[in-house]
Amino acid sequence: MCHDMDGDGYADLIGFSDNGVMIAYSNGSTFEPSKTVFRGFGFNIGNWSSFEKYPRCVGNFRSPGGLSSIVGFGSAGVYMSHFINRDQFSDSQLVLESFGFIAGGKLIQTIIKGFFWIRMEVF
Repeated sequence: MCHDMDGDGYADLIGFSDNGVMIAYSNGSTFEPSKTVFRGFGFNIGNWSSFEKYPRCVGNFRSPGGLSSIVGFGSAGVYMSHFINRDQFSDSQLVLESFGFIAGGKLIQTIIKGFFWIRMEVF
């Protein structure tokens, strides 16, 4: 995924690995080496076993700070973690007890995946 995580105006690369969230920060012409910045939302950390079953996204979901957040659709519902600085995110918290794999079922997963695809196509 690409998103300006640190608010410097450059799109950074964000990935979800076995051990958590990895980011390669951009300086506008190159990317820094990727590093794990949050030990959550990964297969070994939190049991987020697949992107297909447990989709995750990033965006500016919090105001007034305007900094980025990670949103994950887990078994019990929607979890969110907020960017604090280049090496730190807040602990993830369950923010909505629906739209999860168990809480909402496979139909919800289809709707969520469709929404991500539409947003990718539109923007």
